[in-house]
Amino acid sequence: MKRIKLKTKIIILIILVVYLTQYVYAQIRIDYYDNRYYIDDPLINVVSGESEIDKSEKIILDYDDTDGTYKTVFRFYTWWHATCHHVGHDEWIQYKVFKDGSPPEMQGTMITLNQLPLSTYDANNHNWGEWAEIERLEATETDDGYVKYKRECKYQKGWWATLGAHEPDYKTEVIPKLSIKNPIVTPTPTPTLKPKPSAAPIGKIKFDPPSCEWRNLPQNVRVYVDGNKTTTQYDSDIRQYRYTVTVTDPVTLETTTETRTGSTYWRVEQDWTIDKLLVTGPLLDGDKIIDAGGTITMTKEGIGQLNACVYSWKPGTAKWVSGDPPRGSWF
Repeated sequence: MKRIKLKTKIIILIILVVYLTQYVYAQIRIDYYDNRYYIDDPLINVVSGESEIDKSEKIILDYDDTDGTYKTVFRFYTWWHATCHHVGHDEWIQYKVFKDGSPPEMQGTMITLNQLPLSTYDANNHNWGEWAEIERLEATETDDGYVKYKRECKYQKGWWATLGAHEPDYKTEVIPKLSIKNPIVTPTPTPTLKPKPSAAPIGKIKFDPPSCEWRNLPQNVRVYVDGNKTTTQYDSDIRQYRYTVTVTDPVTLETTTETRTGSTYWRVEQDWTIDKLLVTGPLLDGDKIIDAGGTITMTKEGIGQLNACVYSWKPGTAKWVSGDPPRGSWF
């Protein structure tokens, strides 16, 4: 009879542990890929600022909870400041961490554990982009012209960026009609920002000597790019041109020829070359940022591998793509 009672207690205890484990896990993970959740979900911890967050690694499944070769953890990624799209909140990334020191595997992103109160949301807290010209009508001797511009509020990463109406903002500037007494004034558009390359070149990052020869410590290893290190990026920028017009004075009817200037967005071609590499691995004394072709030193004993990726780019000289201006000739 005592054995039956003992077995019953053990079964109840196991069921309780499983239930509580699932409950605790649900309390700390909100996955916004699932649109059943919103930014004011009661399972998220409400804080008054980033300083209140404990950013230490969160163990979800320890080695004892798996087959013993790995554990599952959350690691702090960043704090997203409030915009018109969302309240301020953090983001964590889920990793599978291996006991043998192998590089961890990313298992999930967009995990929020802490956020500011929903009452802090401000629909007017916009993060506007640059003004971009969308329409132009040149002035004539009888009618004004105009230039229309548009800018958009930049979205931030994440499913939670859903609050507020994200309508673009517009403005119009008038180009006065042509006249000797009222010369043309052409508004100058705001230049666009130069982004970093979005596509990597064909070259492959390699190590010298290769990993099979890493035996004695300390070990110096050269990290280099084998193959093409340069990629071409296309963008647009403001380019000025000149043209001539014949202007008639509305009073005297005299005509004169004048040289005027205009501006338009034009395509730019620019080469970018790999500048710095980020090298990581369990055998290093911390992450290393080096020049492409530079050397790192492994000082720690153990089993592991090195990982390297592009950290920064070096821009080349920007060149205009060939073509004719809307009228006249380029400066």
